[in-house]
Amino acid sequence: MRLANKILLNLISIIVPIAVRWCERQQQTILVSGQALLPNEIDIAKYVGVSHHERIRIKLCDKIPGPPNWILSAVSKLIGVECSNFAGLTLGYGIFIRQDAFSHGLIAHEFRHVRQFEQAGSLASFLTRYITEFLTYGYWNAPLEVEARDQ
Repeated sequence: MRLANKILLNLISIIVPIAVRWCERQQQTILVSGQALLPNEIDIAKYVGVSHHERIRIKLCDKIPGPPNWILSAVSKLIGVECSNFAGLTLGYGIFIRQDAFSHGLIAHEFRHVRQFEQAGSLASFLTRYITEFLTYGYWNAPLEVEARDQ
């Protein structure tokens, strides 16, 4: 594990509340302006185990917005993660999907994250686990990401 990740793990109680606030604001934006699921997307959501597919909204965009907060921006740069490079980003029931990356495989992956969020019970619980796993194992080996890829 990289030294930066070890340091950030010790700061998780500071990072997560800031991340939760940003994610909740983004989720609300998506829930208001995003699209409800199409019938084939509802089928995918049910297949991967989402409990409340009717709450999901998808917002297509040219690039995934990154956090404007300087702390989250610095953390992102430190661990080498830029939201603008993501194909999709799930924030509770709100999902950003980059238009040029849209696919049923990506939708299934993001819906699995919705299922994980539902199982965690809150955005704060999900993000605490997700960020901890990411910092501990790296993106590709983080158990929540492995599960989402293996859906």
